[in-house]
This record gives sequence, C-alpha cells and structure tokens, in this order.
Amino acid sequence: MNKKELFLSATKYEATPRLPVMLLSSGVWEVWQSKMSLQDLINLSPSENAEFIIKANQIENMDVIWTAPGCNNLLLKAIGSDISFDKVGSPSEIVSSHFNSVEIIEKINMDAIENSREIFSLLEATRKISQEVGDEILIGISQWGAFTLAGLLFGLSGFLKICMKDKIAARYVLDFTSKLAHKYLNLFSQAGAELISQSEPTSSGDMISPQMFRSLALPYINMVNTDICGNVKVKMLHICGNTTKILDNIPDAGVDIFSVDYKVDLTEAKKALAGKVALAGNLNPVGILLEGTAENVKKKAEESCIAAGNGGGFILMPGCDLPAAAPLENVRSMVEAAYNYMNDDV
Repeated sequence: MNKKELFLSATKYEATPRLPVMLLSSGVWEVWQSKMSLQDLINLSPSENAEFIIKANQIENMDVIWTAPGCNNLLLKAIGSDISFDKVGSPSEIVSSHFNSVEIIEKINMDAIENSREIFSLLEATRKISQEVGDEILIGISQWGAFTLAGLLFGLSGFLKICMKDKIAARYVLDFTSKLAHKYLNLFSQAGAELISQSEPTSSGDMISPQMFRSLALPYINMVNTDICGNVKVKMLHICGNTTKILDNIPDAGVDIFSVDYKVDLTEAKKALAGKVALAGNLNPVGILLEGTAENVKKKAEESCIAAGNGGGFILMPGCDLPAAAPLENVRSMVEAAYNYMNDDV
C-alpha cells in the first residue's frame, strides 16, 4: 500500500497499517527551511518549483504533497488586489483591494485567473509534480473558501456588516467568491491535483455564529465541492478556531475530510463525524510544534492518535498552517508518532 492508497483508504474509514500524516498547505514553513520567501518560490521555473516541492516532501515524509503551497492570495492579485511577499518566512499580505462596493463585482473578468503569469507557472509545476510522483502520493491544492475570500476582498468588518444588514447583497458577493474559488481549484485539479482544500478561517466559531455559518458559509463550501471537476478524489475543509458547535453541519459541506484546530476536542469531533467525514488535526501549531520540544510533540501527537485513531477516518496533522520557524525535528516527531501508532483495527 503506497502513500496515496493509504490516505484514500483512511478517508473511507478503512483499516490502514498506520495513520496518515500531513501538513496544512505548508508553504511558508517549507520555503523558510530553505531561507526563501514565497515570492522566491513563485519566481522559480515550473521545473525548479516541482523539484523543490518534491524534495521538501521527501524530507518531511508526509502523505500529501501540496502544490502552490501558501499561494492562495495570487487569486486575489489576479483580479486586481495588491499583495506583498516582502519577508522570508512570511505569508503574502493583501496591501490593498479595489473592492469598495458590491457593484464592482460586475466588472471582474474571471479569465484573469488563468491568464495570471504566476498561476500559469504554478499550474505547469503541478503538471510536472503529477507526472513525477502522482501515482504514489496525493497532490493537494488549497484555496480560501468563499466566505473568507469575501472578507479579504471587502475587508472583514465591511463584509460582516453586509452580512448583517443585507443578506441578498451578501449572497451576491458569496456567489461571486465561490466561483473564484471553484475556478482556481478546478484549474489545479485539471493539472493533476486530486485533493482540494478550502480554508475558511473567517467561518470560525470564534468569529461568526453557527447560524451565520449555516446560512452564509456552508452553502457555498458545498457549492464549490459539488461543482468541482471529476479528477478530484478528496475534498477537504479546514476551519480555524473552535468549530465544536458546527460539527453536526460538516457532513452537509460535501467534504471527505474536516480539519480542526487545537481548540476542538478530537474525541468529541470523531464521535460527531464518525462514518460520515474523516477527521484531521489537531496539534497546536504554535504552543506545541513551534514552542515545544520534539518529546512534547511526540507526546501530544500520541494523545491525538489515541483520541481519534481507532476505527479509521483520522489523519494526524497540525491544527492550522505551521509557523515558519517551527523546527524540522518537531515536524519529524509528529510524523514518527503517526507511523508508530498501532491501530487496533489492523
């Protein structure tokens, strides 16, 4: 059973000889290991980019290899937002966005996404990665979900005001941003990515109510997943913060995996999702993987495996994206815990 077969089996709640393990996108952390910035990664030729990502995964020994890691905001740049890649080890930042009214959506040309020089280069790199290792390991691609994209384009407070004052306008915006996410993810799936991931930090229970999640976030997460092309084998959703109150809604998102943050109790989440959606998580990326020792990581990772590992349907991973300075030995300790966990069902 190769890594791809093992991962796919785990998402179906089938018994596997060990637990799968992965990172969440991981771009900033990977490039920091080579003392590069995301801009440096994007500036590589497609062949160089593919070689870098494949070698990084060989060092990490993960069960998913992420293409275009950490590059979500290139989608926003393609449609007119200004972004910055100023510092080594820093994510891209949105410097400014021209989205100051709902009406401006009508002027946006979706073709700008595939006409982006940077995105085109990353698509070519994805094809090369797929040709090189796609038979052995799943290739993943991540993008913000519609609700988070809307907050980035209009400013979070501005978009939340729209949500509270004008639901029709909010849904108009979300219809547009879901099409943006779908377009981006579909391009990469056609290039060889077989795992698509929507990240929805703005949909966190720490930021919006369960009612707002159900009415204005969940339908658009599902819409993107329903309309994605047939090459996709795994659909994943990550939401930061405490998502305990919306666990029962996750099967309606059209996903195979739900990735949870460290604030969520794995035992409770596994019980809520058992047999419906696979669970991934949830090591504290800062308190454990950045600030802890390798021994701390091993202990916490083992606890996560015990809490959710039996019965299939669990992938060990950080509860969010890794900080750039997280030590490699800590990441390796997490991987070791997954590899050594003895599943009672095997």
